Amino acid sequence: MDIEGVLLTMYDGRLRLANQVVEEVKTHFQDMVFDTLIHRNTKLAEAPSFGKTIIMHDVAGKRLTAI
Repeated sequence: MDIEGVLLTMYDGRLRLANQVVEEVKTHFQDMVFDTLIHRNTKLAEAPSFGKTIIMHDVAGKRLTAI
């Protein structure tokens, strides 16, 4: 089985540790790291308790960010 790439998730750009992890992963895996970060989002965890999808619960929320 081949690995196509590495997708970084639960990213919080306010945290120094998160940025260090991104740099470390890029250093070790280089071109295998996708140019997209999936941000940590508490609204995602809240949505089911409101009976809504994340898109309906957090209409203006961040989705994906290219790095």
